[in-house]
Amino acid sequence: DTGEDSEHKSVPLSSWDISEIQRTVAAYYKVSPNDLRSRKRHHVFSHPRQVAMYLCTQLLKISSKKIGQLFGKRSHASVLRAVKKIKKQQQIDENLSHELRSLTEMLSD
Repeated sequence: DTGEDSEHKSVPLSSWDISEIQRTVAAYYKVSPNDLRSRKRHHVFSHPRQVAMYLCTQLLKISSKKIGQLFGKRSHASVLRAVKKIKKQQQIDENLSHELRSLTEMLSD
């Protein structure tokens, strides 16, 4: 490693896959990976699901359509809505910003 990438906060994309992101986010929020893929709409499940979708779009080079399929056959529009919501919310919610940083660090270990 030459250290050239040390300024970047991302880790090589090959380090991650969707199932790893789902497992890490589920454990962080104390839900199951199946809950993230379920149709459950309660905030206890929807918030972690939206965070996981957001992280997938940020960390993986895959389409929102593919992400949606792996989160309970949701549409790409559902993924885009989740990403937009998390992006907007993290700007005003320091707790969410901290959660996203913590999860990204956990995934980069």
